[in-house]
Amino acid sequence: MKCKIVAVLIVSVVTSFVCGRMLFAQYTGGSYDGYSMGSFTASLYMPVTTGYTGGNGDGYARGSFTASLWMPTVTTGSATNVTTSSATLNGTVNAHGTSTTALFQYGANSGVYIGTSSTTSISTDGTSTVSISISSLSASTTYYYRIAANNSAGTSTGNEASFTTTSSPGGGGEGGGGGGGTKYTLTVISASPSNGATGVGANTAVSVTFSLLMNGSTLTTEVFKLSSDVGSATGSVSTDYYKAIFTPASSLSYDTTYTAVITTKAQAANAAGTTLDSNYSWSFTTEIVPIVPTPTHMSTVTPAFIPSPTPVA
Repeated sequence: MKCKIVAVLIVSVVTSFVCGRMLFAQYTGGSYDGYSMGSFTASLYMPVTTGYTGGNGDGYARGSFTASLWMPTVTTGSATNVTTSSATLNGTVNAHGTSTTALFQYGANSGVYIGTSSTTSISTDGTSTVSISISSLSASTTYYYRIAANNSAGTSTGNEASFTTTSSPGGGGEGGGGGGGTKYTLTVISASPSNGATGVGANTAVSVTFSLLMNGSTLTTEVFKLSSDVGSATGSVSTDYYKAIFTPASSLSYDTTYTAVITTKAQAANAAGTTLDSNYSWSFTTEIVPIVPTPTHMSTVTPAFIPSPTPVA
């Protein structure tokens, strides 16, 4: 399909319409019958699948243009409806007409976003308001957040903002006596492999799930340890909301009992930095050495000798 480009030349910049889509282009070339000749480098608000090249001087564009999509434009807004355990995060997104996914990133430490909200989809050209609620927060805790949006051109993030959840009923805060406030307790809900498990694969990562959202910066290999009778296993620790994962640097030894330990230095992502009451440990045993079948030797059968018949005279 040929798309007529109507151009208005102001110095060397033209504002044009290509098949109904607005673009801002740097124009190079001359003119023919009032229409553009030469080349354009354009940034379009709308998705473009092909660039135009060529022409025949019949009043349509001659030359070529190169088009690129726009990344989303985002702005982080203020938090509303803040309670002891939830809040609504607000912001704006301009998708520039391209299918875009928006969400909020948040955490209890500035610049460290270990939580993400649910997502919402936007495709309009213009500023849209985004409001998403988050929950399972800790009382009397400052949370830091920002909006993020992604489309086929890339990801944009807004400036960081913050809010502080309200105090627990009674005004006592977390474990703060006098007002009878709620005391938050950090416990281990589950571990994988489970305690006493056998036949665990040698390439298994070890994980633990907590009762509270965790402060990932406190979960290191000095806090989450894995060892056997022959020594400590080396590896790395990562976090995912309520979960901590120890990934061994190499395969675990076969038919070996390992003990995992989470020390009391692991902290929840709340103002009190809630810790375990005591170290938590559990054990499991890895699989035995896999048996590799021995190839069966196939004997070679030698054909029997058959004498040649004697010719009859």
